[in-house]
Amino acid sequence: MSDRGLDEINDSADFFLHNRETPRAGTAAAPVLEGSRVLVVEFQALVNRTHFGLPQRVASGVNPKKLSLLLAVLERYGSVALGEHDVFFNVTGGLTIAEPAVDLAVCAAIQSSFLDQPLKSGMAVVGELGLGGEIRPVNSMTVRLKELAAIGFSGCVVPKPTRRAEWAHGVRGIEIYPCESVGDVHGHIF
Repeated sequence: MSDRGLDEINDSADFFLHNRETPRAGTAAAPVLEGSRVLVVEFQALVNRTHFGLPQRVASGVNPKKLSLLLAVLERYGSVALGEHDVFFNVTGGLTIAEPAVDLAVCAAIQSSFLDQPLKSGMAVVGELGLGGEIRPVNSMTVRLKELAAIGFSGCVVPKPTRRAEWAHGVRGIEIYPCESVGDVHGHIF
């Protein structure tokens, strides 16, 4: 929206992704389904040692209770001790996302901020997290991976595919890194 009315956004990646050429600590990208269209969106996290009694959990763009759940899974199965840290989380572009396929991106951004280490250049993540730390499959993986490849991503951490998954052998132009649990992701994204 501009002062002249609605303006078309021709390239959503430019709108929802910033600093792709030089990754920053605390950010992760994930392909999100909005209707039938895939948008690649940046997730941002800031993790700081708390200076008050109880750590703060502030979420913008995701459900705060979902953020708390993902923090518990990340601490238990991803070996990230967040009990004495404030966590501030944001989805860029003002989007609100309820799709479970972004769970892994939320955790990757938080882990990146906690370690003060950016994800590898050109890396994206997609997957739903279960309460046991397992990365669960999500729908429409082929179109998600094709969109990542089309806008220049070179790799993506994905749930371990089933034998019948059509995308299991990869999509031209992007390397896939299948992982079974949130604890397996660290070696691929950093």
